[in-house]
Amino acid sequence: MSETYILTGINTSAACFQSDWKKLSPQIQAEARKAFGLMLMQVDRMPGKLHFHKLSGFDSWTIHVTSDDKYKASFKIVNGVAIMRRIGLHDKIDKDPE
Repeated sequence: MSETYILTGINTSAACFQSDWKKLSPQIQAEARKAFGLMLMQVDRMPGKLHFHKLSGFDSWTIHVTSDDKYKASFKIVNGVAIMRRIGLHDKIDKDPE
């Protein structure tokens, strides 16, 4: 059985996340905000469209933040809060999520 993750908050204050965020277009930022809202839904698992999963070899989780799956965000889960680490192009996040 897979683990259940119900998030109570999202922390976007990390400097690396803020730096990445500023580089995104307003359209990508809007899609990411919607994805973050879906993360906070009180359900027994993340919505499938987010492709929520843990990256092999890292202590980070990722979601897809755009409908075309080109952009992802990485984060750690600490006491029910997603601590956002990076956001950007899919391949970049897979290679350097932290």
